[in-house]
Amino acid sequence: MSAKLMWTLEETSCFPDTSGVSPFQMIFEVDEKHRTLMTDCLAIKNFLRKIIMVHPKMRFHFSIKVNGTLSKEIFGVEDEPILNLPNGIALVVNYQHYISRPKFGATELLCSRIHPVPGQPVTLSIPDDVAAMGLLGELILMPAAALCPCPKAFSNQMNRISSVSIFLYGPSGLPLLLPSREQPTTLFTDISCFIDWKKYHLCVVPNVDFSLDRELVVPDVSYQVESREGDQSQNTDPQGHTLLLFLFVDFHSGFPVQRMELWGIHTLLTTHLNAILLESQRVVQDSIQIAVDQALEQHHQAAKAHQKLQAFHAVAVNSIMSVVTGSTNSSFRKMCLQAFQATDTREFGTKLHKAFNEITQHRFLHHCSCGVKQLPAERHDAAQSAEDACESRSPELLPETSAQAESKRCKKSADETRAFRSTR
Repeated sequence: MSAKLMWTLEETSCFPDTSGVSPFQMIFEVDEKHRTLMTDCLAIKNFLRKIIMVHPKMRFHFSIKVNGTLSKEIFGVEDEPILNLPNGIALVVNYQHYISRPKFGATELLCSRIHPVPGQPVTLSIPDDVAAMGLLGELILMPAAALCPCPKAFSNQMNRISSVSIFLYGPSGLPLLLPSREQPTTLFTDISCFIDWKKYHLCVVPNVDFSLDRELVVPDVSYQVESREGDQSQNTDPQGHTLLLFLFVDFHSGFPVQRMELWGIHTLLTTHLNAILLESQRVVQDSIQIAVDQALEQHHQAAKAHQKLQAFHAVAVNSIMSVVTGSTNSSFRKMCLQAFQATDTREFGTKLHKAFNEITQHRFLHHCSCGVKQLPAERHDAAQSAEDACESRSPELLPETSAQAESKRCKKSADETRAFRSTR
């Protein structure tokens, strides 16, 4: 983008201090050409969205005046679940900031959080020519990886990993790269130098569909994931999961760093990030691989659990179907069909399989561990009332409580079982 960012230390009357938080201004210089201006505004908005993802207490009042017309927009998050990372970053973990609402058919997404896995912090070597420009200190990289949406609590479908999104942050949680239409940093053109995809039978290709015109946090680098084995089963959701990779680069000099000095360091990092990462490629790869391995292990375990449930369902359904179709009692067969409101045995089998899916999926999700401990103590009560790990439900999706829903399912299952036995 063509926009230039500057800081001002002067407080402004536009943002009165009513909460004990000191206001500040960021001023952007943009091109006056209409098409460039619109693109720059979208990029600035995404820049602000990226900041509030790691600074959830901040609020931005974005104002732009074009040809005498003033437009305003407020950026901020309230009462959002967060995860405190080891480096002190408070990361917003509501999946709806990172991907569009997934389409899982008639089933519901029962966990709306991502569960980032932090990697091992590593010290980056600073090339001599970069250090000569004033970058004297220690750079620490800490990655964090997560699957979005939560692999333990989506639907009872088998979902593949369809994309990879990388978010780059510098000191104090400021985005390292403003989105642009230029080629990504050289080291990111081939992400296999960071992640061993062969062990997961996957390959990645750069995502050329780079659109800023959406209400999501746009990644700095994006890839599409393809299966090496071409495994696209009918039960695979076409949207799939997104692997989110957050890379945080922090700076430590041993001395207090002023705000303007920190911005200068941030600018150097943005310009020379490629050289810095190449200088420490091995340690960067090891750190990222640890986080990605653990995040993808969640997907692997969820896939195994899904396959096991499907195998159990098939055995149970086939056993019941053999009893119904093999019975010589026409009244018994008719009663079974009526119990499931089925017109024939084929529809009976379909609805029976669906009933097993609903019951087992609910009980499986009821006991899944989606880490309520990630919330800080002072926000736990407020966030838990809205959603409690995997047991939480969106009001517009599930008006019933989990206890009410399970009670109804169990009652319905018991009634159908009694009807089935009484007619034999």
